[in-house]
Order: sequence, then structure tokens, then C-alpha cells
Amino acid sequence: MRGLNLLAIVPLVGLSSLYGSDWISASAAELSEKASKVEPNADAEVLVWEVRVRNETTSLADVQIPSLGTLAPVTGVSLPATPMLTTQTDQYIRLKIFNDRGRDRFATLRIPNPWHVVISDISARWTQPDGTIVVLDKHSIFEEKAAYRRGPKAFALPGVVAGSIIEYRWRETRDYNPAYREFSCQRDVPVRLMRYFFKPSTDRVRLIGPPEHFHSPPLVKERHGFMSATVQNIPGRTRS
Repeated sequence: MRGLNLLAIVPLVGLSSLYGSDWISASAAELSEKASKVEPNADAEVLVWEVRVRNETTSLADVQIPSLGTLAPVTGVSLPATPMLTTQTDQYIRLKIFNDRGRDRFATLRIPNPWHVVISDISARWTQPDGTIVVLDKHSIFEEKAAYRRGPKAFALPGVVAGSIIEYRWRETRDYNPAYREFSCQRDVPVRLMRYFFKPSTDRVRLIGPPEHFHSPPLVKERHGFMSATVQNIPGRTRS
């Protein structure tokens, strides 16, 4: 893929209001939209992309730690309750399909699954143009085969049509790293609204991107000491 490479760099802690047990109901206005507001000819558009990042202190017995593999859940080995700091990233995406090309592109969704990250808590649902809601059967989630690396987590969306709104979310757990981590502000389709939620620590906070396309947004104070940054109307990557 060619195109912009917009990056947001934030400290590895955060909070989001959208990633919870309940979904956000699709509005009548969203269901009636016929074209992208960012790129009118786009096959689909991300209406909302929200990321929350936080550090969690856990014990080895309670969580899969990427660098240690999956000893506890797989073998039943009793691990010591030694506190260990991990970084958890929750992502939520709300996607509108505008035509049959978009339907075909997103008939199967894929979540990158690198070796050093544990992907968990995948859930999804999609709302049809008539308001009917279909919930993903979690037993249908699988890992695609790939040479020399772990394949992405994938799942099909049967029945999705032009006009559907897809919502999906997942959690990434990795070993704690106090250094900056880069987050792309751009996807293969345009993004109408993107938000990062994080809590400042001793790490510096800054957002960066190509100056001709990206202006670092102001940081906004949220409740309980958290900060957020919002970016709007991000064009999709140019497909080669």
C-alpha cells in the first residue's frame, strides 16, 4: 500500500468510553448515509476509530505474557503471583459500507497478530440497513496461516451488504515498554473521527505526522487524570 503514513505517538496508558460491554446503537442518520463524507467515492468509511492504551500490573498466573508464551492456560503450570507490568491497547472500529466493492473488501475482517502481542477479547456485530443487528459467533474466529510468521486473527461477516455498519473491537497485550509506540492515524479507507485516550506518566506526550497532511491536535483533559487527542477527516491510503 502506498500513501500517507500518519503517526500518533503517545505514552502507553489510557482510557476510552467506547470500549465497554455495550455497543453504540447505529443512528438513523448513519444508516441512511449513501457516501463517505471524507472521500465521496470511497467504498467504505470508518465513522469512529477509538484507541485506549494503559499499563496494567498483573501476576504471571493471571494473564498471558507475550514474552513468556502461554504456559499457564495451555499446560496448567502453577506460576508465581509475581507482579508484572504489561501494556494493554483496546481498539474499537465503527465502519460504514457504501457499495458492493466495500462489502467484498470487508466480507472478512483481519486483525494483525504479531508474535510479540497477545490478541484477545475479539467481538463484533453489524447493523443491516433495516436496523437488524447480527452478532459475531466467537467460535468463528480463526487464525489464518502465514509463512514465517503468525497469521492475522480473522472472521467472516455473513450477510453484510452495502449500507451495513460494522463494529468490532479487540485487546492487544504486550510486554511493557516505556518508549514511544507509533500508532498509524490512517487506514485503507477514510476515517471520519479518530480518538486516542491516555493518561500522562513520566513519558513525554506528542503527536506527529507528515506536516503537509497532519497537524498535531491539542490535548484535552478528561476525567480521572486522563488526556485525549482527536483527529478528523483522514483520507484513506492510496491503493496500488
